[in-house]
Amino acid sequence: MKLLESLALAAILAVGCGNGPSPDDNGFPVDIVIPVDVPSDVIGVDTAVPDQGGRDQGQQDPGGSGDTVVHRDLPSLDLPDTECGVTLDNYFDMLIDALAGFYARCSPGDRINFWQNPKNARWMLEGQIRPMEVEYRVRIDKGALTLDKTVACAYLGLLKDGDCNATRTMNSGLVGTAGPGGACGVDEECPDGYFCRFPNATTCLGECTARVGAGQICDFGGCQPGFACRLNDADEFRCVASYYIRQPGDDCDPETDVCALSFCDGSMCHELPGPGTQCSPGSYCRDGWCDRNLNICKPYVGAGGSCETWTSCEDGMYCLPFPDEKCATRLTLGVQCDPARNSFDFPGVSLACASGLCDKLNNVCTDSAPASACN
Repeated sequence: MKLLESLALAAILAVGCGNGPSPDDNGFPVDIVIPVDVPSDVIGVDTAVPDQGGRDQGQQDPGGSGDTVVHRDLPSLDLPDTECGVTLDNYFDMLIDALAGFYARCSPGDRINFWQNPKNARWMLEGQIRPMEVEYRVRIDKGALTLDKTVACAYLGLLKDGDCNATRTMNSGLVGTAGPGGACGVDEECPDGYFCRFPNATTCLGECTARVGAGQICDFGGCQPGFACRLNDADEFRCVASYYIRQPGDDCDPETDVCALSFCDGSMCHELPGPGTQCSPGSYCRDGWCDRNLNICKPYVGAGGSCETWTSCEDGMYCLPFPDEKCATRLTLGVQCDPARNSFDFPGVSLACASGLCDKLNNVCTDSAPASACN
């Protein structure tokens, strides 16, 4: 699975990705990355439609069209500097910075509390990306992945500062050496139009398999750019158009769109309520949190203040567990932590550690992810 594909999900409800690192889909864990159909002669957009032969889960379902990408309201692009200084050594550092910028501008309103504070964004991204980076380093060290710096700079620049739908079908800049049917460990090793399909969850190597298009039966992550693999009412996983990110004041359709830093009332994206205004239990507020008892948006709570969850606390803090239930500053490296106290929304990310990682052997906050099981 792509790095971003596994990550993004947890953040944006499958907005859809091209050939770049990614997060999980649908509720958490799916395509994350973001949006825009760019001419392939400009920056390596994945638009190829491979021959899709028979009908297994990773292949085209008879009768399907195998569409490549979804074209909707494409933003005009001012391409960023293609001399951004990216290397294989600092790629993941720059990716975290780019994703933090993306989420600050483009998070759907129902996830805004996870991303609107810079320190919280850094905490979550560090806790999610660093373990993924370990797996990618294994493939890089084996020579299975290289870097196209021009594509990477364009991708990272648009992700950080571009239109919310600007990287939907773009490649990440990581380039693999495997061909169709070749052995792979991550999606980026495969050629355009293919993904790394694993026979089961315990194997380290998969096979580069053709992606499928609209309406086709799919494996997780096996759809063409602009589509996401989701479970339908018939209990089938099929490729459907990934969500498009609209802005406050835009028309929206909750079946196909999400609203950046706002919510869709069924037809239009509306601003989230601010502190002092009414909110619904479980909903989100702009620059604050929704008190479940009073149904009122309140400002974030400072150190020592009472809290309900970590989203009640100010930037860089977390909510101490029962019976304390007070906001406290996240723990620094080397400080004792409980590895069982991880985020429900972001599995594996420590709630207490500023680094997002709690060492499960020594029970201290760390910035080193566990070693890869695959080598």
